[in-house]
Amino acid sequence: MVRSAINNLLPTLDSKILAAFTSSGTLTKQQQAQLDLSNQLIEEIKQNNIIVIVAPIYNFTISFHLKHYFDFIAGSGHTFKYTEQGAIGLKSKHVYIFTSRMGSIKIYLSTKHTFRLKNILIA
Repeated sequence: MVRSAINNLLPTLDSKILAAFTSSGTLTKQQQAQLDLSNQLIEEIKQNNIIVIVAPIYNFTISFHLKHYFDFIAGSGHTFKYTEQGAIGLKSKHVYIFTSRMGSIKIYLSTKHTFRLKNILIA
């Protein structure tokens, strides 16, 4: 399975979409569609044992495309959970991160780009 965060743009989370993720009441058609999309993305993560992320650095961080993807897959009890030891992410998955950057290695190391991605994915 291949998913491109650039070719399959996800919407920015706003208060209406966020309400869909936390509501147990009636949802609008748009909210239900966004919740269904989130559930679909979470299922894709659950069904794959190997996750490969190709993520260049943009202005010392990840792109908004990838950020939106993480917003849609971050589901407590689904892709991470809280324990007495802290948050636990996708530790049962093999996650490979390929990244690129311009400039010196000092600048790259100071961004902690891959460190952030690992924290998001495997906590």
